Amino acid sequence: MIHRTAKEPRTARAVKAQIIFVLVLLLGAWVIPVRAGSMPHVERIVLPNNLVLLVSEEHSLPFVVFQMLVDAGSRLDPAGKEGLANLTAKGLLLGTARQNANAMNEALDFMGASLNSSAGQDYAAIELQVLKKDLEKGFGFFIDALMSPIFPEQEIQKEVIKILGAIQSADEQPMGLAEKTFRKTLFPQSPYGHPIEGTRESVSKLTRERDVLQFYRAFYRPNKAILAIVGDITVEEVKAS
Repeated sequence: MIHRTAKEPRTARAVKAQIIFVLVLLLGAWVIPVRAGSMPHVERIVLPNNLVLLVSEEHSLPFVVFQMLVDAGSRLDPAGKEGLANLTAKGLLLGTARQNANAMNEALDFMGASLNSSAGQDYAAIELQVLKKDLEKGFGFFIDALMSPIFPEQEIQKEVIKILGAIQSADEQPMGLAEKTFRKTLFPQSPYGHPIEGTRESVSKLTRERDVLQFYRAFYRPNKAILAIVGDITVEEVKAS
């Protein structure tokens, strides 16, 4: 995963909150009435490939945040392959047809940008935060990771080892074991019953060719995704890009 470890500035937290607002607004999940005057304007655009764009301008900030949600969460893990959605999401940032992960990392660090990917139960997400002056270059990394990942075999195996280590660490913690037991009890026959990371047995069996590539090709499609864009950018700029 490519990320920056510095403390997140207040303005970045505000933009993330606005992204959450944008996505919740689209999903129609409001349960508490909100005054219209307090709601940021959101422009909704549907591209010819059925990708949904949500754009909210915030010109008081010098950067732009892109967050793509893809219908590729852990609930879609095949039986016996729990953890596949998580491994696939992490694999997006392990190298592309244009450059390896180290080159991407160095370029993003030089720009002061961040690029992260993760999987939840319902969605996989990839997020870019980049200064407006580096928008074109940063967005190029974002699109490259989404459209041209190569999931290098050696890097995938390293990621599997990391995940197995994290699973073992969680299993040694009472809270981790309690959460897994609770989820399995609450959802005994449901795809929501297994941990997002999978299990030691399932993750150790995952392969690049048979599993990761097939999952990526099946679910990482424009018609299964929503792209929220918030920050110093106009709707006209988005339409022209």
